[in-house]
Amino acid sequence: MKQSGNNLVISILIFTIGFISAALAQFYPETKVLIRIAFAFSMIYLTLGWYIFRSYFPEGNPLLLFVMGFLYANVFITSVFAAAQWPMATTMISISPIWATGQIVLVIVLRGKMSKEGFVQFLIEAGLLLILSVILLIQG
Repeated sequence: MKQSGNNLVISILIFTIGFISAALAQFYPETKVLIRIAFAFSMIYLTLGWYIFRSYFPEGNPLLLFVMGFLYANVFITSVFAAAQWPMATTMISISPIWATGQIVLVIVLRGKMSKEGFVQFLIEAGLLLILSVILLIQG
């Protein structure tokens, strides 16, 4: 049980650092370190999302958890594209709310299979990603 609690704290810390760097990169795009951190966390979610989300949803299928990590990674990478003003940023920004909404829908559909803590944590994080997506839309 203690190991699960430690993994949950680490998972929350990973999201918090990634989210803060992605959000701040929008307001301080000249700070390249924020863009690099957001990019790194996007890649972490893309490759290790299935493992990170085990602390929220231990019974979850690895493929399902990979899809959740993919959705998180897409919102973070959209933030990177927007802050760095890379090509295709406007296209990714317009799709980003769909990814965040998809994450919310997926969590709501699976709420009966998750623990209450995991459901709440996923919902909070998905809501924050949706807010970031809307901010990206407004700025874009």
